[in-house]
Amino acid sequence: MPRKALLTLPTADTCRWQITTNDSRACGLVAAVLEVGPSITAPLSADVCEACCRSFPPSPEQLNPVVASLLYTASGRVLADGTIPADGVEKARQVRERALRSLNVAHPDSRRITPARETIPCHWLGTAVTASDGPVDKTVTHRCRHPRHEWASPSICKMCHDWAIRPSVSRPLTLDEIVPPPERLCGPAVRKWGVGITTSPRRQPTLEMCLDGVVRAGWEEPLLFLDGTVRIPDRYADLPVTWRENGIGAWPAWYLAMAELCFQRPDADAYVILQDDVLLHDRGPLREYLERVLWPGDRPGVISLFYTGIDARHGWSRTGWHWGAQGFVFPPGVARAMLADADLSRTWLATAGGPHSPIPERIHEWVVRAGVDVWFANPSLSQHAGNASTIWSEAHISGGRKAHWFSGSIDTEFAAEENFAAFPEEQFPCAARDQSGYQDRVDRGRERMAGHSVVICGLCRNVRHFLPRTAARVEKLGSMFRDYRAIFFENDSEDASPEFLRDWASVNPRVEFISEKLGVRQYPATRDLRRAAWLAKCRNRYRERFAQAYADYDYVIVLDTDLMGGWSYEGIAHTFGHESWDFVGSYGLLGRVPRRADEFPYVHFDTWAFHPAKGTAARQLTNFADLRLHRGDPLLPVESCFGGLGVYRSACLLECAYASDTGVEHTGLHDRMKRAGFDRLFLNPSQVVLYSPGY
Repeated sequence: MPRKALLTLPTADTCRWQITTNDSRACGLVAAVLEVGPSITAPLSADVCEACCRSFPPSPEQLNPVVASLLYTASGRVLADGTIPADGVEKARQVRERALRSLNVAHPDSRRITPARETIPCHWLGTAVTASDGPVDKTVTHRCRHPRHEWASPSICKMCHDWAIRPSVSRPLTLDEIVPPPERLCGPAVRKWGVGITTSPRRQPTLEMCLDGVVRAGWEEPLLFLDGTVRIPDRYADLPVTWRENGIGAWPAWYLAMAELCFQRPDADAYVILQDDVLLHDRGPLREYLERVLWPGDRPGVISLFYTGIDARHGWSRTGWHWGAQGFVFPPGVARAMLADADLSRTWLATAGGPHSPIPERIHEWVVRAGVDVWFANPSLSQHAGNASTIWSEAHISGGRKAHWFSGSIDTEFAAEENFAAFPEEQFPCAARDQSGYQDRVDRGRERMAGHSVVICGLCRNVRHFLPRTAARVEKLGSMFRDYRAIFFENDSEDASPEFLRDWASVNPRVEFISEKLGVRQYPATRDLRRAAWLAKCRNRYRERFAQAYADYDYVIVLDTDLMGGWSYEGIAHTFGHESWDFVGSYGLLGRVPRRADEFPYVHFDTWAFHPAKGTAARQLTNFADLRLHRGDPLLPVESCFGGLGVYRSACLLECAYASDTGVEHTGLHDRMKRAGFDRLFLNPSQVVLYSPGY
């Protein structure tokens, strides 16, 4: 089996494309692709050649970013040269477009995923080691301030499960708490593993990040399968490697890697096959967790470590197809049955070196045909790191190629670009014709908020997974006001919600909570009047505390504490840009899988509390889930609504209580408000709330 030592990778002095004349050098690959003489290419510095060699080896068929940049510049010279024949000019235009597509693009932060530990120092990193620290290991460079560790170094920190961009508000959840083990297990125990990673030339190398994650997870010697020439990090030079110099494509390479993995590790109890741009859960030993939970259900099936759905329920499931090819775990029998399938083997033979054949589709076709279950964990146990796909060169990490809910970012941010308090405002643009008026409202609203006080209220029950993000959002929202307080009522949680609320209140004196053990079961989220009556009773608990302690505050914001996507701060400011209202609810949205590329990926999610006012167009809808509004639209008069977040003038909640005599508790409150003269109720289309993650 080939090893990394046999891979002859180019250097600045040995590159076969280098053209040397006198004391200068030029890129022969640029000249070959442009089909012009080397004189049109600019002289190269040694630094440019070194940068090219640090990327993947280029070829006429596959350009790395450095060569693409040189081609873009050289083709521009051809286009500016008036003596070049017409066919040469057309060739230069084509090359310039191709070069542009091959350049690395800095995607918007919400679409980029870079592990924070790759670019940001750990929060726990202490002072540099000095002579006074006494004899320590030569590799140690710093002290560590984490209570479980004393020393730190780049190598130690890379493998540490306690690495954090910032301290968590409360005790970090264990993986068993994040993804509870399945109710039923079957099959033999898993102790021996076969682990493989497929990789191919990539514009933005991710292999080292992937390997670090695999080692952190507990697998120290994965097999590498190279489809093309790939630079392997020096730290992993001794790993077993299978290498094809000429790539054969994603699906054939994956299939052959699976076969080789079974041949090389015939006694494995489970096979893990990963793509090189996958990042595994790194807050604990993933291998140990999987050995406790495999195999879910009544018969061993395929495990997808990557889940792209938007369901907020955590645990193991086999409902729907919300997974990609980033990471799979196969039982030995299922792996061998798949490799022995004649129809499946014909697909890789037919596509080797030819047309692209998507890996997930081929596997999905086979598991359906063979009757094999596919299980996945929610939140996802892995994240997709690549900013640009190896297969789809212009694809961003979004939609179905991103884990919207990742186990590695429950308590603190995982990605450098991640911010628990952020909201994807750019996903909900205001129409150009309304932009000026909209922005004026937002600016005016921010000024008004800065001059007033607010009490933020909500209910908490079994919402520990969401509370770190909710806390960050509440603090950001509160900071937009002159002063704020937060009151939460918690009861009968079976998770660590009370623990988090207690810890949060201990570090933020503006936060308080009421926690009670009432022995009342949690009602399912259905239109059950018993549930509405119970919620009204619970909401009146924070209302009573508000009236008792903060009656002099100007506004009250009531919000759901289990919102995966958060709320629009701009939208709330837009609400405060208006003055003639008593209550303003939100345009609450729940994600859906679009059937067409141009279809809005959300539905209105407030159909029980939402009652549009008489005479409005919304009143004519037969299904309120179809309500389609746009940022910048006028406030919509309503009889009642909520949408996950509602803004009240304080007088409303001082005088009126929640009730369920007319349906959901929000409707009961709003009916009482109207009878008391607080009848200016609206839904603000700009005040967007996301029940599911943003796309």
